[in-house]
Amino acid sequence: MRQNEATVQSILVVLFLLISLQDTSRTLEDEAAIHGTVKDPNGAVISSASVRINRIAENGDSSGAAPQSGRQRSAATDVSGQFSVKLPAGSYQVCVTYEGFTVECQTIKVEKGQDVAADFSLTLDPVWEKEHGRADSEVMDQRLRALAGAAAIDCGHVQVKASPASATKCAVRAFRQGKPFVVRYDIAGIDSELAGGFASNGDGDVYGVLFDSMGMSGGDLKDGETMPDGSHTFIMPCPRPARIRVNKYGRATCFKKKSRNPLWMLDEE
Repeated sequence: MRQNEATVQSILVVLFLLISLQDTSRTLEDEAAIHGTVKDPNGAVISSASVRINRIAENGDSSGAAPQSGRQRSAATDVSGQFSVKLPAGSYQVCVTYEGFTVECQTIKVEKGQDVAADFSLTLDPVWEKEHGRADSEVMDQRLRALAGAAAIDCGHVQVKASPASATKCAVRAFRQGKPFVVRYDIAGIDSELAGGFASNGDGDVYGVLFDSMGMSGGDLKDGETMPDGSHTFIMPCPRPARIRVNKYGRATCFKKKSRNPLWMLDEE
């Protein structure tokens, strides 16, 4: 009798496990990912941006209800500015926030087993810009880091009149070794703050970043170069194949002296 009861219990346990596995498999098949990349107006990726996801009710209104398990889904972009969140089928409102930029939202419909792309290009918040004065030079450091990646070697922030030798040596060495790096040089301006820096992602892409607290006009930029946003920064790809040289002031550069590129000013004081 006891043996029969044990057999029945074993069968029930097996059936329970099979049903659980089937339900789990069905849940995984029903889910899909909302994924995307978040960038700023210059096209630089934004890491650590906040991504919030709310399910939308069938009547088309945002219910504010959680997509699953009674929780609102949230995520943050990685060093490449990317995010990915698994969700069951349904309609969702996806919103991205990052300090200094306006909130951007998209309505996304998720089908069973079909991943959906939701890319974002954030716009500078004019209220934030006004509250933070003419220009914030720290944004330049964010631009450099976003271009090179979080794992990049920080070769230093050279202050005005400080020797750039160590920082330049670090940048040249990292470039020759194919490693990502960032370097920044502050320049003595007549009526504005000036700074120039370089960022390499280690894949042969090198970018020059110029900060000018007074701003520059679009006529100062060649076709294909990035117009400034409220941070007064410019991002300019170095000519390919990229080469790093040292100018007469001991700073690293990838541009020829007196070129039409605004970074030529870093060769003249």
